[in-house]
Amino acid sequence: EGMRVDPDFRGRGIARRCLDWNLAYAREWGARVVRLSTGDYNTPVHRMAAHVGMERVTLGLLRAVEVLPGGRRPAILGPQDADRVVRFWQQSPVLAASAGLYSRDWAWQDLSAEQLAAMLDRSEVVAELGPNGSLAAVATVHHHPDDDELWVGIADGEPGAVQALALAIRAQAAEAGAGVVRTMLPDVPWLRDAFAAAGYGLRGDWGGELWIFELRLEAGPSSPPQGATGAGERGR
Repeated sequence: EGMRVDPDFRGRGIARRCLDWNLAYAREWGARVVRLSTGDYNTPVHRMAAHVGMERVTLGLLRAVEVLPGGRRPAILGPQDADRVVRFWQQSPVLAASAGLYSRDWAWQDLSAEQLAAMLDRSEVVAELGPNGSLAAVATVHHHPDDDELWVGIADGEPGAVQALALAIRAQAAEAGAGVVRTMLPDVPWLRDAFAAAGYGLRGDWGGELWIFELRLEAGPSSPPQGATGAGERGR
């Protein structure tokens, strides 16, 4: 989730020791994968991740936009759409460019059929429908109650339909009580252009990319390492 070293104590291997402990913790709890994200500029973390065998698998560009009250909202898909939604993502070039991952807040997870089924149950899959009811564009979204942000996890489809869907999500966010829509866009130029055309842009003073590193683990026994005090985050 996050690791910071006081500037006065950097360069002493403290971050590496923390990462080693976290990897041991993940193995002992039987985790199958560990992921971390860091800025494209953060070469010390890039080297540290490579040293423990982590590989960069994808990247995300943070973009955000204010909500759009009164706009046209997207179609919300449900469990009855599971088969065609799974087929849509199985054939998705954007998902392939994202190493099979979607972002949920600041974490990246596998977009599996099981995850999609859970999101369909929670009305977290939205679409721009074609004239014949086809899936012209699909996105995953999530919004925590009382949170000011609605997140778009991943989107794909026909470029014009994706732009229309990105715009409709702004209206959906306003209805949900959010004030801002955020998304992590993979390195797919047309997708970034479609979201930019729908108003998504830089908010704040940092516009760089986040690099996502991953390490696949062999499952170990389901018990914490000696000295563990927290529950940890699995599959991050």
